[in-house]
Order: sequence, then structure tokens, then C-alpha cells
Amino acid sequence: GRKADLVGRLDEYDKIAAGEYLNEDEEEEEAEEEEIEEDVVVEPEEDIFVDDEEIDEAVEVEPAKETKDYSSMTVATLKDELRSRGLRVSGKKAELVERLEIDDGSVFS
Repeated sequence: GRKADLVGRLDEYDKIAAGEYLNEDEEEEEAEEEEIEEDVVVEPEEDIFVDDEEIDEAVEVEPAKETKDYSSMTVATLKDELRSRGLRVSGKKAELVERLEIDDGSVFS
């Protein structure tokens, strides 16, 4: 009766709102697309070879950073370096050295 009709209409509305509702034309198109889908393999016409020189030109490699010997620097110099990098300057010399090495990326802890 009337209640079943209203429930059916509400279900249809929910499907439309959720984007699940397709009209008959769209359902037919979707079914045709499923039938058409096949695995397509494209074979290259020829083998492609690239020599090392071409690879080097295509890929720029950054030179390795020189690691500074912070332990040979004075505490004042270490603190200046830390300040210039916006890092904390408090602590013992070993802590300052470690902080700079970590910032350089030369120490992974």
C-alpha cells in the first residue's frame, strides 16, 4: 500500500543522494563498458638503450657535504654556529657538537 510506496520512494531518494542511482541508459552503458574491457598489451617497436652519460645528464647528483670537525672548534665558535642555525646554544661542548652534527644530517640517532 501507501507505506510500501513511501518506503520505496525514500530508498530511491537515498540512492540518488548517495550517487548510487543510475537511470536505465547509464545502466546499459555501464554494462557495455564492462563487456568491452579487455587486457591490452602494447609491445614496444624497438628496444631502448640509454648509456651512463645520458643518465648522468638527466639526473643531477648533489656533491656530498663536507663534514666539519666540530670537536676541534672552540665552544664560542660552536655557539656562534648554533645561533646562526637557530638552534639552542646551551649545554656541554659534546652536546653542542652533537646538535650541529644532527642538524647537518651526519649523525642519525
